Amino acid sequence: MSEAIEGASSPPRFMLDGRKIVMIFNAVESFFYWQSERLADDDEIGPHVGVTGEIERQHVWLRVASKPPDEFSYDWGRVC
Repeated sequence: MSEAIEGASSPPRFMLDGRKIVMIFNAVESFFYWQSERLADDDEIGPHVGVTGEIERQHVWLRVASKPPDEFSYDWGRVC
């Protein structure tokens, strides 16, 4: 793996299409929001995007984290 260079940018590893995600909801309460940092030491998810709403009469809070929570192993871009 190459060393990081200060001020350099790189393309993201994936792109998330929020429009397609909200299409699975029957009703959306909060459109996509972004949490850029951990809010506290016990914040296990950390940086993530999320949306809340209803899918098939069930309340859903969907969060897509920038990396897997610590209790999961991480290998080659997949949660194991």
